[in-house]
Amino acid sequence: MSQQISLCVQDAASTSQSGTDGADAHTKMSCPEDADIRMLPAQASQGRTETDARTKLSCPEDADIRYHVQAAQVIHTYSKLQPRDLEDHVAQLKLVHEDHNVFFRKQSFRESVLLVHQTVEQQQTIASYPTEKYFLDSTCKTTEGALPLILLSVQANGSHQIVGSAILQEKSSRLMQEALEIFKSWNPTWKPVSFTAEFEEEDIEGVKKAFHGVPILLCDYHRVSAWSKWITETRNFIIGSKGALLSILEALSNASTKEMYHKLLEQLQDSSYWKEDERLCKWFGSRWLPCCEVSLFC
Repeated sequence: MSQQISLCVQDAASTSQSGTDGADAHTKMSCPEDADIRMLPAQASQGRTETDARTKLSCPEDADIRYHVQAAQVIHTYSKLQPRDLEDHVAQLKLVHEDHNVFFRKQSFRESVLLVHQTVEQQQTIASYPTEKYFLDSTCKTTEGALPLILLSVQANGSHQIVGSAILQEKSSRLMQEALEIFKSWNPTWKPVSFTAEFEEEDIEGVKKAFHGVPILLCDYHRVSAWSKWITETRNFIIGSKGALLSILEALSNASTKEMYHKLLEQLQDSSYWKEDERLCKWFGSRWLPCCEVSLFC
């Protein structure tokens, strides 16, 4: 069976599970406790290409628009607040919405700021979809103090729905884990089949500690964006080489069989880009290819 190869972050113990949980239009990267990276297959997404992630930017689906509207509403709530205003905001929130789940800890000598919030409707959504694919969007910066905002969402009925939010004093695996543990305490039946996050160590480690053995996926959009950003930086490549190199990397990630993957990897490593530019070897070789292992599940 021809299957598309993707990247998946997960604990080594859950490798066998990834064959059934990998059906996703998202890139998967394996990152077990020893931090090795393995290439694993995605069983769905037939006919998907790397340009799909870009197409979503120019031609978003209705479900994508609804999600971003929800996200914008949450961001707007906190965008005008300074960190010192959070305590007053939480007090008002609890007064107006007594039925909401709210955890707040203000900054002290020993503790960091943490605000975790979930509405009744969001809690009900998790109760309705406790074992679906969940997503962490930690790309947002909120408040004038630039506190990270984490949006938790679920893929339900073909669309993403926000099911909770958290504000951290800083991006750290400890605070990410703590926020997720709080969500777990509010939602006892919650058992995600997978998480999708950016390729950031704090996010990945936080999820791994809160949900042992649950695969952690990397979305195509952030991967393609990271590749494009690095390649298009003037200091990395001459202008004429950028498009060709990106095409090679995209072809590698789109390999439909183990044999094709190895062939494309060999072509990359035999190319002048790889042989003549140490920056490419250091960036792509150390971040994306270490300890690669191809597994195809029929």
